[in-house]
Formats: sequence, C-alpha cells, structure tokens
Amino acid sequence: MSIPAEFIYCTFEDYSERFVSDLRKIKDTYGITGIAYGDLYLDGHREWGEKTAAEAGLDAVYPLWMEEKDSLKALKAFAESGYKAKVIRVREDVLDSSWLGKELNQDFVSKIEDEPVCPMGESGEYHTFVYDGPLFYKSIQLDSPVVIQLETTKKLEFGEFRLAEK
Repeated sequence: MSIPAEFIYCTFEDYSERFVSDLRKIKDTYGITGIAYGDLYLDGHREWGEKTAAEAGLDAVYPLWMEEKDSLKALKAFAESGYKAKVIRVREDVLDSSWLGKELNQDFVSKIEDEPVCPMGESGEYHTFVYDGPLFYKSIQLDSPVVIQLETTKKLEFGEFRLAEK
C-alpha cells in the first residue's frame, strides 16, 4: 500500500499509556493529524479511541461506524470487495479452533450467520489479518502456522511471511 506500518507493543497493565505515548511519537514522525479506528458500533470502544486520540493530540476517525444491525451487510460487502483476510484468533467461549485460518469469503459469511456472534466479530469473537486486496501492491504470504493456546483464546502464529508479487 506504500504507507508506513507502525506496531505498538502494549501489555494489559500499560495498554492505554503506551498506546498514547506511541501515538505521540508517530504523530511527530509523520505529521499525522488523525487516527482511523476499525471499530463498528460498540460505544465503549469508541469512547476509548476518542479519549486516547485526544490525549495524543489527534482526531479520532471511525470510517466503518455503523448500527449493529448492519454488521452482516458489512461482512458481505467485505467478502465481495476483493480483499483477502484470514481468521487468526478466536474466542473459545463462542467459536472453536476450526475457525482458525478460515478465509473471509462467501462460505465464511454463510457459516458465521448460524453462530450466536456478531458476524464481524465486533466483541472479539474472532480477529483477522488482511493479507491482500485492491490497494496492496504486493500480497503478504503467510506460512508455517502454529496454533497458540492463550487464556481464553486460540491464535495462529505464522513462522514465516513474505511479500509476493501479484
């Protein structure tokens, strides 16, 4: 996509403080004025994002904000968008490990509809990694996946990755 990628490493104990501190550094490095969050409809998430952005001197932008009832429609739009994503983490109390590695495509949409979860995983039911799409100059190839058991979730860790020509 030809934009810099910055990673913020936080622990549970210092999450907000570290997030704000690193946002300030990113703001100074790149001269940004805002940060886009991917939250969809949970007010508590939006309040936290607006608070941390303000503390860092940034505007909080929510380009995907919608009503909860529109989440299935948004998932269907993503599945048809040309972007490619894999499920890399599941919350075990709502989805089993068979969901790990699934592609977000029409098959995924039809199956997630039958589950008692937000189709977009807004409450952390699942997390994804977008690895290709129309704005990507190169796709990200993920290899050597290993399932890691955490306290309440399972996640895929990839031992290898590389950029590939499209």
